Amino acid sequence: MLSSDTDFRDEMYTHLFLDDYDWMIYKLKTFFYTKDYGKLTIEFVYDGTTMSEMHVIQEIDNKIYAHKIDFNTRIFEKHIKEFMRKHIGHWGDKQPFNGLDVAVGFYNGVLENYTKYELKKCSPDDNVYDNKYFWYQYCW
Repeated sequence: MLSSDTDFRDEMYTHLFLDDYDWMIYKLKTFFYTKDYGKLTIEFVYDGTTMSEMHVIQEIDNKIYAHKIDFNTRIFEKHIKEFMRKHIGHWGDKQPFNGLDVAVGFYNGVLENYTKYELKKCSPDDNVYDNKYFWYQYCW
């Protein structure tokens, strides 16, 4: 359940990253506020293999948790195609594309069908928003 006191501009944030330079890396990033789970910053990652990852930074009650979730790439394919269809369908519209509904559906789809779930309570010293460091360090 999304929080009703969220700034509307914050609900529209999605970032799609498609990189096929050396090896395919596709990412969809978003964030949203929920009533029960606090602020969630989410990144879905596909790297050309049969398994994909969802990285979630959860900020709630002055605590930070990192969730690293593995899931079948078919889920990534399904939701990224929906995201792209809706995004392209908005080209030329006066209203900007709001991918929040797709991102929330993607998030829920992963949680209903994941294969591995890791949880880590983070300290203030952890650089949880540095993707190059945090998600690939050896402490996972």
